[in-house]
Amino acid sequence: MVLHNKNQILSMRNGIISYRPLLHVFDHCITELTRKISIGLAMTGSLTKGTADQYSDLDFQVVIPSETSFAEARSWVIECVSSAGQLLASFPATHLGLPNLLIFFLQVESQIVKVDVHVLPVDEFRSLPQPVILFDPEDQFAGSLLNGEPESFQLPFTPNFADLYQRFSGWTWYTYTKLARGECLEAADALDTMRSQALLPCLQFIEHLPFEGYRRLETRLSEDFLLALRQTYPSYFQRDEILRALKDLVRIFSQLQPLIIERLGQDYRQADLQQIFSAIERMEAVHKG
Repeated sequence: MVLHNKNQILSMRNGIISYRPLLHVFDHCITELTRKISIGLAMTGSLTKGTADQYSDLDFQVVIPSETSFAEARSWVIECVSSAGQLLASFPATHLGLPNLLIFFLQVESQIVKVDVHVLPVDEFRSLPQPVILFDPEDQFAGSLLNGEPESFQLPFTPNFADLYQRFSGWTWYTYTKLARGECLEAADALDTMRSQALLPCLQFIEHLPFEGYRRLETRLSEDFLLALRQTYPSYFQRDEILRALKDLVRIFSQLQPLIIERLGQDYRQADLQQIFSAIERMEAVHKG
């Protein structure tokens, strides 16, 4: 029976010993979220990897038995975490489709600390990327593959590049039409979608990185790819500069495709991105003429 993984907790405490507000909330959550003998507690994120700083989130997983309702567990978690400091804001992550992920923003001294607590049943917990078990009162996690090296973990997921290429090709024309109409706000928003939903997965796949969005990307992506990614952002908010960023995004995305095709061993490109790009060039020639 693992009541408290004291060595792990001590190691994580030592990693944030200089950040008093973060340490205070961490200690409070460990104490309060381990009071029920039927509910387990684990943690993921930068604290478990030894890379936490004063701006790090505290990412907890509360693991509930089948007989405990989500509503009951959520209420208990809110009560436990809200008392760690002055509660400034709190909401479930329904914007991510995760109603049982509870997000808290607490003020301790002059620092704001963000706490994420995901309420999970045991079976769902087992699929998480290498959480560190802190409290396992009923040996719920015995036999699960949970305590490997978190830094070496990679999500077992390959994007559907055929679908992604189709979408990117269509998004290219859609984004241009917004610019052509002078709808720069919508064009900029579409550019962000193309970058995050298409270019970024390509870069991460090539670099063998987990698909974690922009999280710590400055330290994980190679310098050449990081420079290329930056070129897809407009330097100022005007039509010509947004168009320049769109063209660079299409160019870089296209240059990455042979690398992905080589790795996959098949050419998935069925959309005609080049024809769409040529149509944009023709429209621009008319616009400037």
